[in-house]
Amino acid sequence: KAGTPMHNDLYESIIHSSKSNSDGIGIGVKRADSDTIIMKKGFFRAVDAIFFIYDLNIQTDDEITVHLRMSTSGLVNVNNCHPFVCSDEYYRI
Repeated sequence: KAGTPMHNDLYESIIHSSKSNSDGIGIGVKRADSDTIIMKKGFFRAVDAIFFIYDLNIQTDDEITVHLRMSTSGLVNVNNCHPFVCSDEYYRI
């Protein structure tokens, strides 16, 4: 949540959680100074998600959500990973 300093615990949590929730990782980031949400999903290796987060240079007042999927139904693919877009204003990065 905003106000929480970024540190290696996040990265370690992603690595640990991906061992039992390995069917896709999705990330959403809301910068403190913007209403835009940066989203990327379909990571299937924890290290790729971690590098993506690291490159975003998350600041203390930014908000980040990381979802690690364990499939209970549906295919294991990018389309079934969270987050899902619920907006008419969507720009692919």
